Amino acid sequence: GIWSKGTFLDRSYCLNQKRVGIFGGGNIGRQVAAKVRGLGANVHDYYAYRMSQELEAEYGMTYVPLDTLVETSDIITLHIPLLDSTRHMIGAAEIARMKTGAILINTSRGGLVDDRALAEAVRCGKLAGAGLAGVAREPLAAEDETPREPNIIVMPQSRGG
Repeated sequence: GIWSKGTFLDRSYCLNQKRVGIFGGGNIGRQVAAKVRGLGANVHDYYAYRMSQELEAEYGMTYVPLDTLVETSDIITLHIPLLDSTRHMIGAAEIARMKTGAILINTSRGGLVDDRALAEAVRCGKLAGAGLAGVAREPLAAEDETPREPNIIVMPQSRGG
């Protein structure tokens, strides 16, 4: 019966003035950009095929090199297909270059992220947490460590049907 904004303050995360790095400038990436900008975030994006400057301006996205996106984002969100060239594109080396306390969100496909490296980064405090819609090895084995981390949320990827 007591309402206090301080109750959840230490467990909440404000997007205002945070830098959100979006891998992928397709429709989903652009929609995410519009939503997080509405919450006060600054948006950087990287994609192998850069969108037009007009489209970047329309969605308030600033194209940056991949290294810049990895090293400067408070939140990194992935919206790209899983290809041989993108498999484990976020691995131990990329995680090591990320800001301490950053958050990784993968709503694309499992396999883009090295799940073991991610779990270790969250466990040791390098990353604050992660949200994953799918992992590389589905279904998850009972001994898999990824969903055991309290700051990692794993959801099964919807494959349609």
